[in-house]
Amino acid sequence: MTRALITKFVQFLYRISLLGAKTKYSFVRYAMYKSMESIAPSLPRTGKVLSISHSQHLCDVLAVTPSELVCCDYPAGNILDLPYEDNTFDYVLSDQVFEHIQGNPQQAMNETLRVLKPGGYVVHTTCMMTGIHGPGDYWRFTPEGLALLCQKATKIVAAKGWGHPLVPLFTFLGFVWSEVPETRWHPIHFFATLNRDSYPFVVWIIAQK
Repeated sequence: MTRALITKFVQFLYRISLLGAKTKYSFVRYAMYKSMESIAPSLPRTGKVLSISHSQHLCDVLAVTPSELVCCDYPAGNILDLPYEDNTFDYVLSDQVFEHIQGNPQQAMNETLRVLKPGGYVVHTTCMMTGIHGPGDYWRFTPEGLALLCQKATKIVAAKGWGHPLVPLFTFLGFVWSEVPETRWHPIHFFATLNRDSYPFVVWIIAQK
């Protein structure tokens, strides 16, 4: 059987298994977004938010209702040189952006901290073991690497990763963007929450200025 036929067959069985089940978030984002959800109650519920390159959906993940939402989307806006004054935003968000920075990631992190108000939060997600997806794919990061980039922050709230050696198998079978059932007994839920610290597929950081 070809990969396409295998994927179609597996996805057909998966859809049948979801009958009546509530689903949320894609397979490669599920554990990351759920981790953010668990931290959200300790964060401010509102504020002025800067979304970098179509990352405003993180407001929903973090249960943040922006008092003002400003979108800075590439190429009109560049994370390496943000066109905003110092101490402007309560949140700066980017989702899977840092691997695509065509320049120095430290400069990009410094810029997001610069435009953040004292006490505000940066939330950045990126990847480590994800396959190359380009053109314009330049970097990979570990949780420790993201924390190092955030050394100018006053507090690292979370610097984490999610992944395991079987993730490539699930991407092969077409589960990258398949939503995960919330029922714990489901095998896809199990593999979407299984984690091996030494095999991070995606990584993220939440830091306070």
